[in-house]
Amino acid sequence: MDDSQHITYSRNVFIPITNICRNNCGYCGFQSGEPYLIGPERAREIMKEGLNQGAVEALFTFGEQPQENRVFQNKLRQHGYDSFTNLLIDIFKSAIEMGLLPHTNPGCIPKKQFKELAEYNASMGLMLETTASLPIHTHSPGKEPEKRLELLRYAGEQKIPFTTGILVGIGEKIEDRIESLREIQRIHDRYGHIQEVILQGHSKHPSSNTDLPSAGQKEVLKTVRKADSILDGPKIQVPPNLHPDIKKLVRAGVRDIGGLSTTKDHINPEAGWPSISMIKEQLKTTGYKLKLRPPIHQRYIDWGWYPPRLEDNLRRFR
Repeated sequence: MDDSQHITYSRNVFIPITNICRNNCGYCGFQSGEPYLIGPERAREIMKEGLNQGAVEALFTFGEQPQENRVFQNKLRQHGYDSFTNLLIDIFKSAIEMGLLPHTNPGCIPKKQFKELAEYNASMGLMLETTASLPIHTHSPGKEPEKRLELLRYAGEQKIPFTTGILVGIGEKIEDRIESLREIQRIHDRYGHIQEVILQGHSKHPSSNTDLPSAGQKEVLKTVRKADSILDGPKIQVPPNLHPDIKKLVRAGVRDIGGLSTTKDHINPEAGWPSISMIKEQLKTTGYKLKLRPPIHQRYIDWGWYPPRLEDNLRRFR
């Protein structure tokens, strides 16, 4: 299928499995509130609600390596599990049985666990964020750039369709963004597995621990234009709830707007999703039309880069 005249998006149901995380990023508000762990039963309820609203993707996020935390270990046992991986796989199986296509953002985790989770996912994701070493990541062991780059390369070796991206406005320089984008392209040139590169402006949370302001629209647009001149193959993606001027973004080079969720954005809960009709209205004068896609892009379906257990769920997109 030719996507040259389309702006693509996925319709997902967002399941934030746990907010317990080993990292302490100054800009992040995901860990605010009481620590929790969603079990299989509640996950099924959320997914059923999403299906009723047209979701095709189950988007799973969770804090990075939460099993290092005793509070998490207790909650895991309360759900009847001694392995976080086993809990996740049971939830993935439910998603697949319901007809959904899982996509998981697991953070920087061991390769063995990453491969086990990938066996139940249509695609996986990990934000590079930046290749620069920044003060804001001082207390976040999982944000060391080389660790993240290593996992990006491993996903390529395993032929896992992948989403990555960078953050704009977390203390990095424009030169850092350019180098981050070039490194992503170098990895894609070698393995060919990167579907989308997210360009996400820092959005200051009420509960965040940083004086950095939210990234301005001009800075995000400048970064999109730089990305458009660097990236060849991966689509440039910008989340429309954080950056709503879709018309300007498309003219700058954006070709995908990610997942429009049936639930709130649990990473940026203060930023509501625009309606599909609103997005279509903005696109009218751009020459592009909005098109639904699964979490795995068409070329990877054609290449067979997905677990066999997802065959039936992908049939509608062939």
